[in-house]
Amino acid sequence: MSTHSEPHSEAPRIGILVFHHVDELDVVGAYEPLAKAARCPDHPGALAPPMLLGTTPRVSGSNGLSIGDVRPLGDARRCHALIVPGGTGIAEACGDEVLVRTVREAYESGGPMYSVCSGAFLLAAAGVLAGRRVAVHHGKTARLAEAAGPGATVGSSGMTVHGRITSVGGFDSGVKALTIGFAALARFSPTCVACVSERMEVRAS
Repeated sequence: MSTHSEPHSEAPRIGILVFHHVDELDVVGAYEPLAKAARCPDHPGALAPPMLLGTTPRVSGSNGLSIGDVRPLGDARRCHALIVPGGTGIAEACGDEVLVRTVREAYESGGPMYSVCSGAFLLAAAGVLAGRRVAVHHGKTARLAEAAGPGATVGSSGMTVHGRITSVGGFDSGVKALTIGFAALARFSPTCVACVSERMEVRAS
């Protein structure tokens, strides 16, 4: 999977963090509605193409898919929001000080944060979940509760919004990454939600 180089745009841009053994569906599901909105013929310029961000130009997903054209983490400063996927590599990602610092700085910049399933563990490692409600995979709620910090409430009942953090997990979520992708789309380019939903034949949740 690759993205195309784009000139700098003043339109809102969403960054998607990737790391080795990231879950492919978590990435692609969030990427797809945002990328389609960036090419929406009815609302040109409403949203910039989403940007993949990581520590290497190419990563291998949890199931072996090679994901390329990954931009340096410093480009997160060009993004208005950050989406953090999960995957089997999340534990290693949580131990990567550069990735953790990128998540923390993105939060401190004041923009919205989104996590897909176990991506919430990276938010916990960055220290931004204390006192917040957050959703994660139903089998990982106890572990995230330990990691999230004092006052955090962890569940698995679909999309959860608490302040600037939106997370998703559990059987009621549908395709979790699509839910997050459309949530970000609704915030940054609401006029494109119906267009993209119709083109994808997906009901925006």
